[in-house]
Amino acid sequence: MGLVGRLTYNYKERYQAELNLGYNGTENFAEGRRFGFFPAYSVGWVPSSEAFFPKNKYITFLKFRGSYGELGNDQFNSVRRYLFLPNTYNLNQGTYYLGTSNGIDLLPRYNITTEGVLGNPLVTWERSKKTDIGMEARFFSDKLSMVLDFFKEDRDNILGNLGIIPATFGVPSGNIPPVNIGVTQNKGYELSLGWRDQIGEVNYGINGAISYTKNKVVFRSEAPFANEWQNATGAAIGQYFGLTSDGFFNTPEELANRPYNTYASNRNTLGDIRYKDLNGDNVIDDQDVSRIGYSNLPQYAFNSRVNFGYKGFDLSVLFNGTARGSFYVPQNMVGTFFKANGNVYQWQVDGEWTPERVANGEKITYPRMELNTTTANSNFVKSDFWLKSSDFVKLKNIEIGYSLRDLKFMKALNISSLRVYANGNNLFTFQNDLEVFGLDPETSDYTNSGRNNNQGYFFPLTRVYNFGLNVQF
Repeated sequence: MGLVGRLTYNYKERYQAELNLGYNGTENFAEGRRFGFFPAYSVGWVPSSEAFFPKNKYITFLKFRGSYGELGNDQFNSVRRYLFLPNTYNLNQGTYYLGTSNGIDLLPRYNITTEGVLGNPLVTWERSKKTDIGMEARFFSDKLSMVLDFFKEDRDNILGNLGIIPATFGVPSGNIPPVNIGVTQNKGYELSLGWRDQIGEVNYGINGAISYTKNKVVFRSEAPFANEWQNATGAAIGQYFGLTSDGFFNTPEELANRPYNTYASNRNTLGDIRYKDLNGDNVIDDQDVSRIGYSNLPQYAFNSRVNFGYKGFDLSVLFNGTARGSFYVPQNMVGTFFKANGNVYQWQVDGEWTPERVANGEKITYPRMELNTTTANSNFVKSDFWLKSSDFVKLKNIEIGYSLRDLKFMKALNISSLRVYANGNNLFTFQNDLEVFGLDPETSDYTNSGRNNNQGYFFPLTRVYNFGLNVQF
């Protein structure tokens, strides 16, 4: 059930205001918590419509606007529907005996029934509070246009797991329901510029847009680490955590003076990745895990479109891309990484580097690929070595067409316009560090950012060509 309402005001395209009201209900919460009120407000002022604003060709339109709104989310189906209800119980979870006598279990035996996932009767709406301040302007007789927005989103009541419940609570951690406890913040700006003009019979337009977003986890339920930079709280959303690589072990002397490596039972060899001892205790362990690279959500996104027209011909070209994003290479793609940089075994002799090969001038550039479980190997511990840039610049689309008008056969068939065209999508990527894995950065799954999750799933974009005919009567 839901009620919505809207009130708008516009005075001579000069002063504008809008009020939106939403009162929404959901069956996913317990009675008494099912309805939420979500208002939104916006105002606008157009100085260029004021009598005092000078009429000129330099600034032909100017508008300032601001808005604030709240949204609610109740879609927790990926977790479980009806989280306020306990998930029944589990039958036949083993047996127990009714006491013992002289070390012998006494009959009868009883089947064990255990409690299922607990319910959370307090679960309620995740709430998003969004603020936007922007301006729109056109210059030089509307040839140059600009739209600029600064935005901020504060999200609270995010559904999350309690990471601080001790075992003495008497309920397995997997049976504790999620609660509305998380808080995040997201802020940034968006800027778009466009220029359109005509030279003789040639008309053209150039448009570009860029957005920057910086986000962070304001609060997450977790037991705090001794080092602040190990906490998810305060880090970016989708932040990767891992060891910091520091080249490779190139000489026996480096091996002899290395910190104790708990990940490899201290059995490193030449060609292994060297890691930094961040806390200075001469041991490489979980205390040296830190935030590495950018998050799986790129901070910058941009696009640019160019249009040309001459008589009946038209051409449009679209570029897009992202910057400041990272992708973690999962272990099921490690082999692809080695093959992309040469033969898998070209740097191995019985699975290890040898001093003789180093003495002969061979430069260690990649870690030994030894996945034998009988040999300790810390090369595949989560670290920034396997963190690659997800930045890309792509020629996204090209379309060319030709339009016909006022021809005799068109008039006979009552055709007002006829256009033939051809276009292509996902044509070429100028920069893509993920190409060696056969991945497209627009579709790669960047959610594998947890401490122990090294897997991901991917589906490549397809290159598509279209040829068409557009007829209007």
